[in-house]
Amino acid sequence: MGSPSLKERQMLQHLRPALVMLALFTVLTGVIYPFALTGFAAIALPGAANGSLIKKGRRHHRLEPHRADFHQGRLFPQPPVGDQRSRPE
Repeated sequence: MGSPSLKERQMLQHLRPALVMLALFTVLTGVIYPFALTGFAAIALPGAANGSLIKKGRRHHRLEPHRADFHQGRLFPQPPVGDQRSRPE
């Protein structure tokens, strides 16, 4: 177990930059990009960025639970036009 051979040194010369780039792009695409996109959405579209929550009554209290998200389980008040059906029978 002496000093590394020429092949081992060459392998380390290629492996080290690859691992650095893997770590860099993992942080860039997994942390920085999502936070930047979320921050931009909160500034540019403040109403849409936080979702469409249905609240109980007109007042909003911090401790009062939300009823639901507006876009989940929306009711369709009128039947579909023609033979189209929303669910098979």
